[in-house]
Amino acid sequence: VKLLHSVHTDNPRLYDDDGIITEQGIKTLSILNKLTGVRSQRLGKGLWVSVEGAVYADFNPTIHIIEPFPIPKEWRKRRVVDFGFTNPFVCHWYAEDNDGRSFLYSELYQTQLLVEDAAKIIIEHSTGEMIAETIADHDAEDRATLHRHGIQTIPARKAIKLGIEAVQLRLRNAGDGRPRLFIFSDCRIAVDQSLVDRHLPTSVIDEIDGYVWDSKKELPVKSDDHGLDCVRYNIAESDKIGIELEVTTSVYVDEQYVSISEY
Repeated sequence: VKLLHSVHTDNPRLYDDDGIITEQGIKTLSILNKLTGVRSQRLGKGLWVSVEGAVYADFNPTIHIIEPFPIPKEWRKRRVVDFGFTNPFVCHWYAEDNDGRSFLYSELYQTQLLVEDAAKIIIEHSTGEMIAETIADHDAEDRATLHRHGIQTIPARKAIKLGIEAVQLRLRNAGDGRPRLFIFSDCRIAVDQSLVDRHLPTSVIDEIDGYVWDSKKELPVKSDDHGLDCVRYNIAESDKIGIELEVTTSVYVDEQYVSISEY
């Protein structure tokens, strides 16, 4: 096999025969030049570099991404929400089998989506399903909006390091030789074209490869992790981890939130 390395100057839509950048080239390169990390190397410079410091190094798409199958009615189902507007609003639907394996079978991943509009999509997409609970990020106003539309939520367990460690364990093979976290290959409800145009992730699957450690903070780089936050919240809830000795939370009472302390 002969490998031909190509760069953006080879693209006639971006550069003309004299090597002068076109109007489309200016638009495309302005987007690509804003990318960082491995996505910049791959999409901007055409270098298929390996990911250094990957948080989920054990993730293998040939193992963890599976073909969809009918989910048995007795499996427990959960929704997980990460709020966003400029950043994607994400809602995941998970099913858990009798051995505790978690399957992400549906995903809403969209920008410029008001919470009230997202609530309508979530309700419509959940028709006929028995959802045990809905886990959500801690934004009180956004959670209140979901509540007004009939989607009761409980706050996510947000301990980052403990949550990541739990997900990492799920990606590794258990005693029966199988991991305990899977993603349906067609889980995404729809593609957000604005994210495609900006060469940004359009699904949690797209986020995994670029999710890396920040060596200065000993935490992941906080970028393009909205779906992965949902994954972490889901596993943290299943494994009942991330409870601090004392935390402040909110309770929805008489159409408003009241802050309380829990032990």
